[in-house]
Amino acid sequence: FLFAGHPLGRNILGTAKSLKKLKQQDIFAFIRRNYQLNEVVIASAGKIDFAKLVKLASKYFSDHPERGISNPRLPFLDYKPFFV
Repeated sequence: FLFAGHPLGRNILGTAKSLKKLKQQDIFAFIRRNYQLNEVVIASAGKIDFAKLVKLASKYFSDHPERGISNPRLPFLDYKPFFV
């Protein structure tokens, strides 16, 4: 497949077993390890008041300190066109 052997080709969802073990603190720990707050995008769909969305985002993200650097990402350089 397109990203075989590269982290981009990994299953991002996980297994049923691993998802059942996932806790909120695990998600926040992942965010702290891998993202800076300026790299997070919060989106909403439907009829939600913007002020309410900001309040919710602040509730869940305001106590997370900003970090100086992100974990480096491996560039994908081995693209070769193919047909399936």
